[in-house]
Amino acid sequence: MMLEPIQPSAIVDTVLTRDRRVLVVGAPGVGKSTLVTGLAQTLYANNRQCWCISADPGSPVFGVPGVVALGGWQTDHWHVTAMEALCTLDAGRFRLPLVSAVRRLLSKSLDGVVLIDGPGVTRGIVGRELLEGLLEATEADAILVVTPDVS
Repeated sequence: MMLEPIQPSAIVDTVLTRDRRVLVVGAPGVGKSTLVTGLAQTLYANNRQCWCISADPGSPVFGVPGVVALGGWQTDHWHVTAMEALCTLDAGRFRLPLVSAVRRLLSKSLDGVVLIDGPGVTRGIVGRELLEGLLEATEADAILVVTPDVS
């Protein structure tokens, strides 16, 4: 049985009917950043404000490698408004600095939907500790788990 990919508009219509913080997690390369960008485009088309924390220092959706960045969606791209340097691309080894950087960026006053594009660290003790830390730091209202297409 082949499952159809869920479209960003369906997520906005069901999960994002109100402003909330959403943690997006999944393995590397499964489409987390693509989904986050699609959600931002859909929210913008519906006149809703959207922020994102790009929390993967090795493969950021925006900003520069080695940082955790905060951006707001503007028309057709992310506009970076703040960054926290990690000076590393390894989210797994430097979990505490990453989680602390996310917490500091979220301390800013952000109206609208806030998406947290998590790093692609999902396995083992490292993945568990990182997920627990990000859940605590973000106080996420929802978690979207992106999985690979297995068709």
